[in-house]
Amino acid sequence: MEYWKIKNNLIAFTPNGDNTFLDAKELYKINEKFTYNNNDYISPFLALNIRKSILGLKTILEIDYEDNNIVLNLYAIKKEQKYKVSINNNIFADYIIVDGVCHYLSTNYNSYMQIIENEHITVNKKLSFMQYINLIKELNKQEYEYIDKVNPKDSLTKNEDIKFNAEGLNATLFNYQEKGCKWLEFMMNNKCGCILGDEMGLRKNITNNSCTWKNENK
Repeated sequence: MEYWKIKNNLIAFTPNGDNTFLDAKELYKINEKFTYNNNDYISPFLALNIRKSILGLKTILEIDYEDNNIVLNLYAIKKEQKYKVSINNNIFADYIIVDGVCHYLSTNYNSYMQIIENEHITVNKKLSFMQYINLIKELNKQEYEYIDKVNPKDSLTKNEDIKFNAEGLNATLFNYQEKGCKWLEFMMNNKCGCILGDEMGLRKNITNNSCTWKNENK
């Protein structure tokens, strides 16, 4: 009887109908134990017709901004194509199946995982703004490659269609004031203190008051 299947680019063990995902070390250990038919079990690679590769794929950590939340994604790179690495037991899996081939993830995977652990980040949950800042600092300090799609300033200003809407506010904001309000709103939503600073005479009071008005009248 076969108890193996592929789900989310990982091999799942399903003896009781539940999915159990193993890390690469456990998976290869089981594969060696059941290389041939033994007590109705067969090896996962043989059962699923998957080849094992000695090639470890490079990974790249990507910090995304999805639905107003900061989240982490990890991608494996093969022939310049990106493949999303699944999450296994609240961490990124240490292998991936691409085109019927099982690949280890290369050494930079361990480097990413160490930083994530040190910063107390759970990869299947959104990051706080402070976690995001500390993660960026550590990645830069270690000179690790990563992709940052958050970039708060750009994410709030690059789309001119994004408008700050405070219903009931009897005021018309300039474009730069709307951007300032979006920034303040972003920081408050992430429970992070901030200072709005610019030159004198640009009406920071109405910018601050607009953001406060919206927050108090949600």
